[in-house]
Amino acid sequence: MKNDFLVSNPKDADAIVIVDVHNLSWRSYYSPVKDELLDKHGYPSYHYKIALNKIANAVEHALVNSRKVCIITSADENPIKKKELFPEYKSNRHPVVKEYNVIYNGKKKVKTVDPVKDTKKVISFLPHCKVYVKAKNEETDDVIATVCQKYCDKQIFIMSTDRDLWQLKNKNTHIICYDYPEFVLVSKTQLEKKFNTSDFRLVPLIKTLTGDASDKLKGVKFFPKKKVVPLIHYSMYKSNIKRGLKNILKIVSKSVKQKIENDYERLVSLHSIIKLDRKLIISEKNVSGNLLSLTKFLKKRNLNNPRIVKLWIQGYSKTNNLK
Repeated sequence: MKNDFLVSNPKDADAIVIVDVHNLSWRSYYSPVKDELLDKHGYPSYHYKIALNKIANAVEHALVNSRKVCIITSADENPIKKKELFPEYKSNRHPVVKEYNVIYNGKKKVKTVDPVKDTKKVISFLPHCKVYVKAKNEETDDVIATVCQKYCDKQIFIMSTDRDLWQLKNKNTHIICYDYPEFVLVSKTQLEKKFNTSDFRLVPLIKTLTGDASDKLKGVKFFPKKKVVPLIHYSMYKSNIKRGLKNILKIVSKSVKQKIENDYERLVSLHSIIKLDRKLIISEKNVSGNLLSLTKFLKKRNLNNPRIVKLWIQGYSKTNNLK
């Protein structure tokens, strides 16, 4: 069956699957696996398969109500300004990867795993659109937000466990969280459980006031978290952090007001990372894909065809989804 549902140009697609490659890479590498598959040289290969199968799940879900899907990858980020403002930013992230004794051309050598590089390589064989920015102050979040803005008329599925991206959710934009046995679309129930609100647009202001342990960013010192959501709902300024803080200053106690005023400029910059109100200049590179090269690549790594390959070869049927 001829595959004509995976396209490399977003303009030709009904639905878009955006892959946060950094996030997918590390989540796949640290996924609990029964058998740690190694290639013929002794290098790990299980994370290739996990990443591809997660993408297959997202593509199949997007195809339920669409005819053509474009996979968009975003892996470049240069948060120089962010790190200048906050030296502690992501300083707690020192991923410890394993070293493997591999054999190349009969000689032993030690090779360290680079999950991001590995995942980018395997995705490069699929039909996809690679997006990146030339600016040096933008993160993956900013690029993804800009893509969502550019293609807001299409159904968009963002593959990431990054909760900063939850604020992008709307009737056309969905967040796929794959921290579960099977991926799920992030719902208002999950948002309520995590942030005590069902309004996705309030995420940035909540994280600004309470801090973000995953990025090692501090919020307002000793801010009473139980008051966060009522205050934010009262302000009704959604994700506009600057106006939200100004309005909150009018209704909080004197001690909290002093804490916010003393650190106001830092707080304004803290989670203003999703730049929905301005368009970043992004470049798009359309890659048509190479099935033969992908199958050869996977064979060398001792991997039987992951679901995305079967999907690519056999085509997609709404009445007979591949499992």
